[in-house]
Amino acid sequence: MRLHEPEDAPPGWLRAAPFLFLMLWSAGFPVSKTGIQYAAPFTFLAVRYALALAVLVPVALWLRPALPKRRIALLHVAVVGFCIQTIYFGMCYAAFARGTSAGVVALVVSLQPLLVGVLAPCWCASASAPRAGPGWGWASAAPPSPFSAMAKPGIFRRWG
Repeated sequence: MRLHEPEDAPPGWLRAAPFLFLMLWSAGFPVSKTGIQYAAPFTFLAVRYALALAVLVPVALWLRPALPKRRIALLHVAVVGFCIQTIYFGMCYAAFARGTSAGVVALVVSLQPLLVGVLAPCWCASASAPRAGPGWGWASAAPPSPFSAMAKPGIFRRWG
């Protein structure tokens, strides 16, 4: 006897989306680092965007996702997208071109949520929820990791 899924259950592809996202996102740093060896950083980034556009436009036309109805909301989406795509990824690719390892870049950019959480109350009049306390404690242990990984052996000897 086969059990049927309820009518309101999400489709299988939607349940697989988090796993697919994780696989694609985590592969981004090593693939980018490798690609930078064969192309200029911003050329490689432009090719990446062109490929993403070629894949995502048909998907968006098929799924017809809801878009913001107000112009100001659309402007906010555009500004955030610009910041993420040009500043965030542009700086990552520039770091790869200067020889920074994919692991170090991944560690440094993984601090972004911590930075946003610290700066949000200053810029947005937003407060962290009390239940975020343990997360802040856990996240505060991370900042020394990328910087110690970037240090070359003996770099601090000249000061000590």
